[in-house]
Amino acid sequence: MDKIFNINRFWNLAKKETVTYRKQYLFLICGLLAYYIIATVISNKFGSEMLKVIPAIYCSLIACVAPFWDKSRNDANIIFYLSTPVSTFERFLVMWIKSVIIMPLLIIGVSSFLNLVSTVFSLAESVSFASYIKSFRSIFYLLSTQSIFLFGYIYFRKRAALKTLIAIAAFFIVFTFFSKLIITQFYPEISPLQNIINPIFVLGFNVETTSLVYGIAKSVIMIIFPVGVWILSYFRLKETEI
Repeated sequence: MDKIFNINRFWNLAKKETVTYRKQYLFLICGLLAYYIIATVISNKFGSEMLKVIPAIYCSLIACVAPFWDKSRNDANIIFYLSTPVSTFERFLVMWIKSVIIMPLLIIGVSSFLNLVSTVFSLAESVSFASYIKSFRSIFYLLSTQSIFLFGYIYFRKRAALKTLIAIAAFFIVFTFFSKLIITQFYPEISPLQNIINPIFVLGFNVETTSLVYGIAKSVIMIIFPVGVWILSYFRLKETEI
């Protein structure tokens, strides 16, 4: 058990990661504050819609950007990274905590502060990120997307972000094609799915009003994402360190 997880090793690694990436977190906070100030000024003077983009920026930072902050596996740092006396599970756990816990909490904290400023000074509409992800579906979409980008970061050594986006696009195309083909041939009674079907539509569809096979498809996807992808990410990281 000690070879897999040791609290002292994990704590030392967590402290090292905090010190290493503290400037990036600070730059992120300053960047969001700067964007909010600029967007507020422009909105008040010219009626711009820049503030409405903020929730999308929050989601992008949490889902897509967070994994690629970790530069420990690039060519310049890989030797030092692999020589650090910690287990694969501890490495992955720190990586997971940064993406799944620290980044969302940081974004929620910044958005709550901006929302408070907006309310006190009557500057603009609410920009609270917490209210934006209050539903289970929103949280599920966010974590699912994040798990894919985390896996892409671990799986691809170079141009991981670009390759991950290409892989996601290819998956959607293949999934849509085969889903339409199967439904058209074997389940023509599910008419709403003949024109639009993709993983997001599956997860958003009301299972009670559709057939059993569609409910099964939704359940399978919810099992795979995000927990299944996190597990794959761990084993992929383990392979790269052998």
